[in-house]
Amino acid sequence: MIQQTKNRLLAAGVATVAATTVMAATPQVLVSVGDKIVTAHDLHEAMASSPFYTQFNTMDASQQGAMRGDLLKRLVASRLLLEEAESLDLDKAPSFQKELAVYRKGLLYRRYMKKLRDSIVMPDKLKAAISQELRGNADAQAAARSRFVSANYKRIAKERISELRKKYHVKTYEDRIAAGISADTVLMQGDGGLIVRYGDIVEMSKYSSLPDKLAVESELYKQAELEVVAKAAEDAGIEVPSQIASYRKERLPALLMESKIKEWTPDDAGLKAYYDAHPEISKVPDQWLVGQIVLATRKQAEEVKKRISHGESLFKLAGELSVDPYGKSHNGDMGWMMQGRGFPQIEKAIADIDNDEVSDIIETPLGFHIVVVRDRKPGEKLSFTTVKNRIIQNIVSGKRADYLRTL
Repeated sequence: MIQQTKNRLLAAGVATVAATTVMAATPQVLVSVGDKIVTAHDLHEAMASSPFYTQFNTMDASQQGAMRGDLLKRLVASRLLLEEAESLDLDKAPSFQKELAVYRKGLLYRRYMKKLRDSIVMPDKLKAAISQELRGNADAQAAARSRFVSANYKRIAKERISELRKKYHVKTYEDRIAAGISADTVLMQGDGGLIVRYGDIVEMSKYSSLPDKLAVESELYKQAELEVVAKAAEDAGIEVPSQIASYRKERLPALLMESKIKEWTPDDAGLKAYYDAHPEISKVPDQWLVGQIVLATRKQAEEVKKRISHGESLFKLAGELSVDPYGKSHNGDMGWMMQGRGFPQIEKAIADIDNDEVSDIIETPLGFHIVVVRDRKPGEKLSFTTVKNRIIQNIVSGKRADYLRTL
């Protein structure tokens, strides 16, 4: 059933329309964001691509709901950023249009070359001979066919690219790669608008002098191959609109966030001020390697403490008597405990005893503890340089949450 709900997780303007992951013939809208929607199908795909999806069926209902909710929030955030990116005309920026064109050519190239590879067919005689030789071994037969295709693909691909260069009358101008070359210098031309300029293969702002000529030539030949194959794919009627639309939908939010991160990130003086104002970000807490036994009553704890003082092992007794399931199954070995993560009573007791000294009985809501510290790692304060990236992440995370609420 589709329930109409109010989305308490998002700002005004984001209307929650439904909450379900049941797939249906007509798209089931979960959330609308401006003129964009998030459907049950979108959520299903996001879940399927999640690294935790394989564990989904082992989760209880609340955990499954939390996973769906978290992914839904991420999808909504992506739609919000896409809506804002479009309102700012980021999709019309020349740099993005160029990026989109490059991505499209790459798709066309891969689609065309895959089609060429798939057209390679093993001769019937050879196929029959392999089947006879490897009778009953389907995997070996498949591997032999794959080796045949791979061995012939390189030759056939080279021949096809040579044919395409002739078809489109491609000319390259390696002699133009010299001092004084500009971004607009044409290094390759061909029919149908095929053209490669120096700026297409070398980002001039990165170099104070001309890169190695052989390296430039290598990039030129790669770009020329990409251009002619993409052109051949277009002429063959190969189209990739859905992939372009998906790339656009994913890339525009990322572009917007890249620009906002630059805007939100303070200079070093601002970052240092944050470092000084938030000492917790640079603090590495004390850690203790702890062993313990937990008893249900103080009387039991006193009896066990006496046995330990007479030479019995706390760890052996923990494996036999501890009421803490984890501690009992690990014979009292609790691993490393970080300052601030345990009961204050236990942390105070740990601070008052030496390594391998058995503590007094400590009462907590879980029972009566007897603790021993096997090793210690003293805390430290990390330098500004060490935590600089973490500071940026903290600042950006807070700014991003505020920004999404604004949207």
